[in-house]
Amino acid sequence: MAGETVIAKTPGSNILLASTSEPYLHYYHGGEVHCRGTAGGVSTAFDSLLKQYGGTWVALGLGSADREVVDSKNKVNVPPGEGKYCLKRVWLSKKEEESGLALASNSMLWPLSHVVHVRPQFQEDAWEQYNILNQKMADSLAKEITDDTVVWINDYQLALCAAYLKKLKPGAKTGFFWHIPWPGFEAFKIFPWKKELLESLLQNNLIGFHTDEYTKNFLYAVQKLVDCKVNEREVTTAEGNKCLVKTLPIEIDYAGISQQAQNTTRGDVEKIRKHYQALNRKLIVAVDRMDYTKGISEKIKALDYLFTSKPEYVNKITLLQIAAPTRTNLAEYKKTLEDALTATDAVNWKYAIGDWKPVIFVNDFVPLKEIIALYRAADVCLVTSLHDGMNLVSKEFIASNPGNGMLVLSQFAGASEELKEAVPVNPFLIESIAKGIEQALEMPEVEKKTRMDEMKKTVSQNTIFNWADSFIKILAMQQVNGV
Repeated sequence: MAGETVIAKTPGSNILLASTSEPYLHYYHGGEVHCRGTAGGVSTAFDSLLKQYGGTWVALGLGSADREVVDSKNKVNVPPGEGKYCLKRVWLSKKEEESGLALASNSMLWPLSHVVHVRPQFQEDAWEQYNILNQKMADSLAKEITDDTVVWINDYQLALCAAYLKKLKPGAKTGFFWHIPWPGFEAFKIFPWKKELLESLLQNNLIGFHTDEYTKNFLYAVQKLVDCKVNEREVTTAEGNKCLVKTLPIEIDYAGISQQAQNTTRGDVEKIRKHYQALNRKLIVAVDRMDYTKGISEKIKALDYLFTSKPEYVNKITLLQIAAPTRTNLAEYKKTLEDALTATDAVNWKYAIGDWKPVIFVNDFVPLKEIIALYRAADVCLVTSLHDGMNLVSKEFIASNPGNGMLVLSQFAGASEELKEAVPVNPFLIESIAKGIEQALEMPEVEKKTRMDEMKKTVSQNTIFNWADSFIKILAMQQVNGV
């Protein structure tokens, strides 16, 4: 996550970003190589940062044509045609991808960290492959490190990376950001490799979380399981490594997104609303990855409840649910998609009139430019995450909408701690979602504008650039191995 702002304020620093998810992937279509941006608020936020300031991003190459476009060092400049920064790809074998990434990361650590009552599937072999994945990433990072490099590692898929990296580069300075919830101790203690996970994370010089709750959960686990000293939020391991643990909620490129939104004309908005059968109806927009943590079926069922309890809304509302495909090889995700499609079919069959259907379900990747235009046109943005580290969709909507829409936001998304003026809902209770939708639709324009103005103020003052600058400056001040 390199940045001119960061580098200017941290003289001599060379910033290196690491994550398993790549910001752009290349794929074959019609016999030709194409490129698209990847789904997810974190990728979008980091991409905004690097497009403005440049840098190097090391990530897994998982696109079908990713190998076709890299040079001999596995590097390619992105975005295509612009070349704003360098993307370096790391390759996995099928076994490493299936076990280390799909199983260890997404069937073990992901459900462990989210309170959605999906049981983690622990496997020894998957954990071994997870170690190999982290070692491969560390090997690739080590080749990019010079004396002045500061390494920023991201998310739960790379929790062991710093430990492997420092065996190769003992003097490397590393920061780590855990982007999903950190579970409470009662949940975390069932993880078979919990001590190894914690000790590896503590090899970093700085660890960041989105909320104080996650930070406190992590420190509690450290105190219970690791031989160390904890002084407020600084952890000193038995080997003498010092690791600072901070709460630093991620933000977005407010100015960039807001400017794109303003380029959407009134005519564009009318075309969008007409296309989605909402020209004379209220348009509710929901944008998620197709993940069981996002509460997608819940919001569709809530619309059914709203129509049953308030029949005057029938033929007056259109819910556009964009659900970008993700982890499609995992059984839990296949079932989540099936459940959402079943719920969609049931509601549409029950209430459809003429050419109007209450739910339009799009299980595809939609470019950010089009999503921003949808935010601009929306009367309501509906976020019903069952548990979410942050949820940047909510912040992107605030930046995009002119102020005549309203955000309905899950109480269990990290963003709810900042966006106090949103309509809060409990996504585990269908009636709560329905009441939240109704409140947003019926809210007086003056109140709506007041709330939106306050949220715009919050989001505009805390940008992705400020967030990155804070993280890197704090990291730059940390000692390495007691030096």
